[in-house]
Amino acid sequence: LDKLVVEHNELVEDHKITLGDLADSQKSGAAIAERHDAMDVENKKLRAENTKLSIELTDFKKALASKGDGERAMLEASNELRVVRDELENLMDIISTKDSKIEALNADIEALTENVSQLKEESEAK
Repeated sequence: LDKLVVEHNELVEDHKITLGDLADSQKSGAAIAERHDAMDVENKKLRAENTKLSIELTDFKKALASKGDGERAMLEASNELRVVRDELENLMDIISTKDSKIEALNADIEALTENVSQLKEESEAK
């Protein structure tokens, strides 16, 4: 019987230790669950911030692409203007050449008109 009482007392002590360990484990589990909840809240905040930054980055990329398109369009327009300017310069050169030829033809006409007048005068004189 004494042996059973000692064994019973040992089992009661072991049970108390186990209950203490269980209580400590429950406290640790509650602390872990609390940290998990806090981290979950922080994770949700970070996801929301990430989504916001992702949207801003997309908008920024669109703005850059739009700016690039505008710059490309301006460059193309500038190149087209250079081509038109070159064509106008060529046309001005052609016009200038034609003006010179017209002036030369006018001078020839004037000389011929003068010759005709002289011939008429000579013909009338004869």
